[in-house]
Amino acid sequence: MGGTVALRSAAHHPSEIAAVVAFYGGASLAGDLDLLGRIRAPVLALWGEQDDLVTLDQVQRLEESMRRLGKTYEARVYPGAGHGFFCDERGSYHPSSAQDAWVLLKGWFSNYLR
Repeated sequence: MGGTVALRSAAHHPSEIAAVVAFYGGASLAGDLDLLGRIRAPVLALWGEQDDLVTLDQVQRLEESMRRLGKTYEARVYPGAGHGFFCDERGSYHPSSAQDAWVLLKGWFSNYLR
């Protein structure tokens, strides 16, 4: 839900949200070009290759939609990581992916929120 909420929030509040990092969510919005078209903020999307809730096909469709719309969008798919890989209180925690995602998140916000 978090990544979906992040993207929806960016679409509904385009002048107030300057950058987005979406963790393992939002791929279901790939077909909603009207909604995605309203996003002005650069989006970094982080996914687990072994996610049992979001398929890599969905991830690819979201990326294609964002590119088609001319959005600033980057994605990282972490091999061996599942849904919730960032949360160290879950069985799906994937330390190396979480560590890399944290570095990317800080860099993304540092770059776009200056």
